[in-house]
Amino acid sequence: MSHYSAEQFMYLDESGVNESNARRTHGFAPKGRKARVSRVLKRTPGWSILPGLTVDGFVALHIYQGAYNADLFYDFVEKEVLPNTTPFPGPRSVIVMDNVRFHHDPRIAEILSYHG
Repeated sequence: MSHYSAEQFMYLDESGVNESNARRTHGFAPKGRKARVSRVLKRTPGWSILPGLTVDGFVALHIYQGAYNADLFYDFVEKEVLPNTTPFPGPRSVIVMDNVRFHHDPRIAEILSYHG
């Protein structure tokens, strides 16, 4: 990737959270003393966030209650990401994604290729 400039990259990576993420099995206390606070959190709906990050900051962002799937990701790429890109080798022309299953949807490769 060293032959690309930083301005060419746009990173897409989703994250999720809910209140049960705050449940901890370990704590901190002064040396020789036990951590004594224990709380049970109620189960709450999960939230997912999907940003498009560049050297200029976030240029696309979607927050969704629930988990992402191929259809939601495709809509995000089509409506939020692609309007903020330029054809290769311009700025924001190299999309970097992780290996999550719905990134492998054939529609994603097709729309990205179509837009250069």
